[in-house]
Amino acid sequence: MARLKLSPPWSIFYDEIKAMFEKDPEVKVVIDEDKYTIYVFVDNPKKSLAIGKILEQEKRFGRITLKVEVPPPDAVVEKFANDLEVYQAAFENNPRLSYIQPKMSIFDTSFYVVFKNEVVQYFNDDISDINGNCSTLAEDIARDIFVGDQPNFCTDLPYPTPNRAKYSKNKNESFEF
Repeated sequence: MARLKLSPPWSIFYDEIKAMFEKDPEVKVVIDEDKYTIYVFVDNPKKSLAIGKILEQEKRFGRITLKVEVPPPDAVVEKFANDLEVYQAAFENNPRLSYIQPKMSIFDTSFYVVFKNEVVQYFNDDISDINGNCSTLAEDIARDIFVGDQPNFCTDLPYPTPNRAKYSKNKNESFEF
């Protein structure tokens, strides 16, 4: 009889980070399981600094501390004026992103990171799935891997909206309302 072998929980955290950035051509995510370290290599200096600011740097799994390292950029990069600029730089050219929308209220200024309306799948030993995959949304992954209370993560609607028309990265997209 075959023995069931499950991956350790830190490899699932690695899979989440990898799934968030796997379609971004400037980002490569690797894990060194012997050192309990995830490395996120970024070709763009500004994006590298931004991703380093928003990714959780350490995650505890019982007695194991997993480290996440984003090597610092070689070039000098201007500081970000606010968190909105950080997220804009981190998700520049990432196909998972639909748009980022600022939201002002009388209390503060916040923003929404709106991901495309698509299912993100990756292998994670999920015994409730016939193929062992996790099927989730990018907004759920973002809540697991990024630090801080800001921003609000959400998923875009499957049809055109006025907000998408105003804040979309793809200005060539046509909308009729």
